[in-house]
Amino acid sequence: MHISPGHIRNAITNSSYKIPKLKGGMSADGVLRKAIKVYHADGVEDATHYVESALTKEFWRTGRGAPLAKHVRQDLDAYVHLAAPDHRVAATVSAKHPVRMGDHTVAADVDVLLHGGGNYVGRMAIAARQERPYTVEELALIAAAPLHGLVDELEGGLFGGIVEAIEVWELRLARASLVARQDAEAAWPKLVERLLRAVAE
Repeated sequence: MHISPGHIRNAITNSSYKIPKLKGGMSADGVLRKAIKVYHADGVEDATHYVESALTKEFWRTGRGAPLAKHVRQDLDAYVHLAAPDHRVAATVSAKHPVRMGDHTVAADVDVLLHGGGNYVGRMAIAARQERPYTVEELALIAAAPLHGLVDELEGGLFGGIVEAIEVWELRLARASLVARQDAEAAWPKLVERLLRAVAE
């Protein structure tokens, strides 16, 4: 089974959560992820244009699709507001790098890889409705898989310690948090425990 970022967050915040066998419905999340990449490569105008061009189908203008499209626009605005003051070198990440957990794969995606001072920081943006901000412990659990994936991808036994931290951006709350490497690493066993409980029959 592939465990998505949404499944991870649900398992973290709800100890009785079980990952459903069936896939969810239509989502605009992919549009936002691509828009973030366009923003870093070509600027805010091109990113906004991409969103508008990607949401032209009737589904996004009426019914259930209309609020989803609205949220994408708002989430992109929130991302740009948080990102604009940051002048570090930002590289968009095109490939997905899941990490293994027994017979399962765990999503370890980041939206942007930031480079400065010889070290790297991964940034993951959360675009989902939240009843409250995540706690410090929950943020560490959310950052655990992305940290694991970046270490595997960038260090690979050759360059130790170059992945410094994971940024977790809660776009609906306009909140940016930094999870240090040691905190995300320490959270990995706890995350595995919660995910195994969530996939258990």
